[in-house]
Amino acid sequence: MTQTQTKSELILLEPIIEKYTIARTLDSSEQRELYQEVSGIVEKDYKNAPAFQTYWKFNEETGEINGSNLFYLIVANRVLTKKGQRTLTFNEGMKIDKDKKLTNDVYRDFGLVVYNSQEPNKEIAKSLVKQAEEKGWELPVLAHPLSLEMSLRKANNEYGLDILFLDDDSLIISGEQAKEALKQFNYKENSGVRRLDRYRFGGWYAGWDCLANSYGGGRVDWVRGEATRADLEAELLSEIDSAVKSELEALNKKIEKSKESALKMIRG
Repeated sequence: MTQTQTKSELILLEPIIEKYTIARTLDSSEQRELYQEVSGIVEKDYKNAPAFQTYWKFNEETGEINGSNLFYLIVANRVLTKKGQRTLTFNEGMKIDKDKKLTNDVYRDFGLVVYNSQEPNKEIAKSLVKQAEEKGWELPVLAHPLSLEMSLRKANNEYGLDILFLDDDSLIISGEQAKEALKQFNYKENSGVRRLDRYRFGGWYAGWDCLANSYGGGRVDWVRGEATRADLEAELLSEIDSAVKSELEALNKKIEKSKESALKMIRG
């Protein structure tokens, strides 16, 4: 009689996830590199455009990019995407804002909203509305900077640039979906083209009319990217090590203080 051998069988009940989508801050060296690459592209391709004659500096003391506007953010995303990163969408920004991750006293840009072909920014608005109609999108349209491109204008406008939609519309919201999304903003308008941003005191705005305005309070520091399980484990272990080190330092200080108090009592 032949004995039948039972073989082990394995069935995967849950998918093995090797990569995770994350939001993270760029460290000082990454911000310096981004600043330099963006500045290089601006110097080469848009040197005389008024849109880039605004505040844009790297703060060596804090290790941060200071300054931001829609045009700089379009170029920054062009650089970041080569590294598998991009700046956050407003939805992603709002999500981490609920966890108190976005600091106040600075502003961060998240893209633009096209309400209609009127002022402000009427020339750019007319061009974007025409493109939206050709693509079959209903107004309003909300666009992440990675969905936008710029071209130098021969005719003068206040920015010296046109803004165009790219073919990839994965980061564009239009029509009823856009109207629902705008309900999340604390302040919004109803005409022209405006910036989407989180302003200094925590309010979310869909109404900043100057697309090029930039000053020292601007930040380009949060990005969306991917991390492997090993990356997350290393980050977690690093945080644990840092917390343990901090606790040990506090404990050692407490012990030393107790020793000093005891010796003072003994010696009078």
